[in-house]
Amino acid sequence: DFGIGIKDYITRISYKTASLTSLSCYAGARTANLPDDQIRLSVRMGHDFGKAYQIRDDIFDFLGDEDLLKKPPSDLAQGTVTLPMIFLLKKIGKEDGEKVTREPYLCHPLKIDAVKEAADYCNRLLVRSLKHLRFFPPCPIKQKMVKTLEKVHINT
Repeated sequence: DFGIGIKDYITRISYKTASLTSLSCYAGARTANLPDDQIRLSVRMGHDFGKAYQIRDDIFDFLGDEDLLKKPPSDLAQGTVTLPMIFLLKKIGKEDGEKVTREPYLCHPLKIDAVKEAADYCNRLLVRSLKHLRFFPPCPIKQKMVKTLEKVHINT
């Protein structure tokens, strides 16, 4: 469905990766007996981090880099339109979406621009995740989470 928009995509990944990540953060925060305000921040951080992580994975899939993915790229083959593809379709038009899937080497400069837009979106979510963590006192778990967020950051 080349008519999918950014909002639909974000909703899909919110129900998928982001909800799993935020649930994991909730469980950890609850198990640690954190106060309710810190539990809410943990859940928000996990939700933003989950979306960012999924976008990053979708970017690597879109680029077809099996070494980074550790699996063969499959989103377009399965008919899944991801954020980089949405940005590319905005640049080339939805009617040319089929051409892109059949001939992925076409529109290379526009493809790079679409990846940069998706990476920027991902990085903004990571910044939000870091902002949620600033309300927690320094501790080894917070340091590990900050390092994890930094590893997911995409340099453009």
